[in-house]
Amino acid sequence: MLMKRPLLFRANNPYMRLTVYELKGSEEACMRRIVIPRELLKRIIDHAREEFPKEACGLLAGWKEKNGDIVVKEAYRTKNIADSPHRYEMEPRSMYEAFLDADSKGIDILGAYHSHPYGEPEPSAYDEERAHPGFIYLIVGLECGEKVRAFIWDGKNFEEMEVFTT
Repeated sequence: MLMKRPLLFRANNPYMRLTVYELKGSEEACMRRIVIPRELLKRIIDHAREEFPKEACGLLAGWKEKNGDIVVKEAYRTKNIADSPHRYEMEPRSMYEAFLDADSKGIDILGAYHSHPYGEPEPSAYDEERAHPGFIYLIVGLECGEKVRAFIWDGKNFEEMEVFTT
């Protein structure tokens, strides 16, 4: 069974709602597609290019459809305070603003995006250490062109999701 579970996320003292999806049993297979408008994906890739040579990062917001698709309708740029080509850490204030905007639009923060300026778009050991179960991770690889892949962390492994553009 797929269950929506709100979490409390603390940054700069206010509590913000973060929505993750618990994967249970056979419905796990239904959770394999992320749907994102082509123009929004282009903005994410442009952000990755602009931040090169350091990692770009941001938050993804939208909702889950009854058929299991995750629909992304907003991407919020956040500042990478790690200032690194090999890791990211989102600046709390920009995260807070994203949560407020998403909440005002009635959509949920579903995941994050970030870039790998010198690598493939696959989760690194650092990404795994910081992953949250049920959270979606969209990664832009810039090493050999621009490749985009999406994953969901199940608590033990990253499961790849199909990226479908509209």
